Amino acid sequence: MVKQQEALLLLLDVGPSMHPALSEIEKVCSMLVQKKLIYSKYDEVGIVLFGTEGTHSL
Repeated sequence: MVKQQEALLLLLDVGPSMHPALSEIEKVCSMLVQKKLIYSKYDEVGIVLFGTEGTHSL
């Protein structure tokens, strides 16, 4: 049976009110992305940051 491809989209509030928690948030997001890359190489991951001071779209 073929496993269906999954997509994970992380929406992260990085505004000033979240600064105390950003270190822990970074660790959790990094772990999630690494697991996806290692165990589900065909899945997709996206990250959207809001509350930033500037923008830079790729």
